[in-house]
Amino acid sequence: MEPPAPPQQPNEQTESLEGIGLNNAPAPAEPKATDPTPGQGEIKSVRSDEIEARSTTEGTPTPAAAETKKNHISDILQRINVYLLIFGLVITIGIAVTVIAFIKTPSGSSQNTIKPQNLSASQLELLASGSTTIGSSDQVLNIEPNSIFSGQVLIRKDLDVAGTINVSSALNLSSVTVSGTANIAQIQAGKLSVSGNASIQGQVAINNTLDVSGASSFSGTVTANQLIVQSLDLSDDLTIASHILVSGTSPNPSPGGSALGNGGTVSLSGTDTAGAVTINTGSSPGAGCFITVTFAHSFSATPYVVITPVGSAAGGLAYYITRATTNFSICSDSAAPASTTFGFDYVVL
Repeated sequence: MEPPAPPQQPNEQTESLEGIGLNNAPAPAEPKATDPTPGQGEIKSVRSDEIEARSTTEGTPTPAAAETKKNHISDILQRINVYLLIFGLVITIGIAVTVIAFIKTPSGSSQNTIKPQNLSASQLELLASGSTTIGSSDQVLNIEPNSIFSGQVLIRKDLDVAGTINVSSALNLSSVTVSGTANIAQIQAGKLSVSGNASIQGQVAINNTLDVSGASSFSGTVTANQLIVQSLDLSDDLTIASHILVSGTSPNPSPGGSALGNGGTVSLSGTDTAGAVTINTGSSPGAGCFITVTFAHSFSATPYVVITPVGSAAGGLAYYITRATTNFSICSDSAAPASTTFGFDYVVL
């Protein structure tokens, strides 16, 4: 007895149209006038089933599945957009808060806030009765009405005055610094030091010495009972309404050589600027120099020396001079009369 044949495995693959023959199909009914061509409906049915089977087997998404997937992606994108919007809003708010905090933050890290404080009636009574302390150093004392202090007022720190200060009595200050303009009717100072320019519209009376270390410029008239200067430089004419008086140390006269003769003498009165010399000849004078005048202070360059003979005896001499920065000499080309007195005046410039 033969074993039964194993059951035939069903074919998982969908049959094609070629495996289906018209002969294997069940006999069709009699064709009617309204029926389609024999075998046509069956072929269409088989094709539709085959196409659907292939679509399912090959994994091609159906239109419903594609629409579902599209909607799912759209939901994800919408959620991402919402998150991005919330994140951007949070960032914007944070930047705005930071800017506002930076603007409102004071420039100084530590600023003292002074709190004003008004005096009450009881506190004013305490002030009138004796010494008392009101408030602290970080507060401001506001006094609205006018105030009169009968006693002394001591201010231990700076005093800032926004208005005008009127002082009807003496004002004693150890140091005064004025950055602007100061109008003072009368000022008495033990020592006044002005580092900048000073303009004085009225008269200036100086009862003691005036010491000026720098240059001075006077556009008006300068009147002085006595003016003593070390050096005087005039850039214009000099007008002197009275005499010119010169003073100073007298130069040193020394007798010359053979022009004086035996026993002759000389003398001088005056200064380096001007003076007079007297010459007394002895016996047997000859030609040469009578006197040499040595200046008390030498000149920086050879000065101009002007001499004038005094009397007819001096005028009859054939005199001449020699000069240098330290001295000048009065001489004669011919011998002077013996035992004769004559003189010369001199001016040195």
